[in-house]
Amino acid sequence: MLSRAETRFQDWMISFLLLVWFGYVALEFVALRSAPPNSHEAILVSITPHWASSGQALGVWTGFAGAVLLILGSRMALLGFVASLVGSSAYVYYAACLRRAPEIELNELALLLGVLVICTFAMIYSNALAVRRVLR
Repeated sequence: MLSRAETRFQDWMISFLLLVWFGYVALEFVALRSAPPNSHEAILVSITPHWASSGQALGVWTGFAGAVLLILGSRMALLGFVASLVGSSAYVYYAACLRRAPEIELNELALLLGVLVICTFAMIYSNALAVRRVLR
């Protein structure tokens, strides 16, 4: 749990919301990977290069681990969010710039950029908690 008496209610709330976000992203990742073989999602996954799929997996699972570590009050949450930002950036670069699928729609681009914004926010927020000595 977040450790110090200086922990405020909003620290708990933001940590919980980050856990819900990264948990939802992890569930979506698993659902996408277990789609039926002839579905549109499975075809998109199969044509994605390994480096982009690895970046997506790194972003999803280290983000989830960082959110759990943030709830537990560990400074290692920052490392998880940094790795999540790096992995997510690799996948967003592929999806927005290199993918040969039909043109990217505006709402998909906004979602991809939103992922980067949330990863950056989580990284900055966990660093701020570490500076305030809330994380041990």
